[in-house]
Amino acid sequence: MIGGASRADGRSGAEGLFEMANEQLRSMVDDGLLRRSEYENMFYPTWNRTLREFLAPLERGPLAGALTVEEAAEHTTSDGVTYPQYERDGDAAAFASAYVPFVKAVTAPSFFRWIDSDRTADERAAIEDAFYDRLQRRIAADPAKATCHWHTVNLRIRRAA
Repeated sequence: MIGGASRADGRSGAEGLFEMANEQLRSMVDDGLLRRSEYENMFYPTWNRTLREFLAPLERGPLAGALTVEEAAEHTTSDGVTYPQYERDGDAAAFASAYVPFVKAVTAPSFFRWIDSDRTADERAAIEDAFYDRLQRRIAADPAKATCHWHTVNLRIRRAA
């Protein structure tokens, strides 16, 4: 099993990107494109467990003894490997252009489902498009901050004999 995780300090490695996204959303509120109530309802529904949190239900409670953890390891994976345009080539604009579709895929359903229902489909699309266009410019301006260094936990588990 591989799961998105947090280090013991609670950081997942995606803080820079999500700070940028939050700054962009706040800017859109300031510009009047996004309503404050819409912004305040947005959230990203995830909890990245620490290694200890992953292991706890396997060590105590109803699963203790039923499953054996054969391996537990923590890793960090940089998006700079998957999207090498900046780290390898120094091309921040190409990195931002390639990276934003990934960011959109993982954030759009959570962020933009909270747009008020009185908005038209065209208004909703314009808000979403404006967010990702502006976020792409922010990423191109500071690709090092935007590049996630994801913390993961890898577990190899088997049924106890």
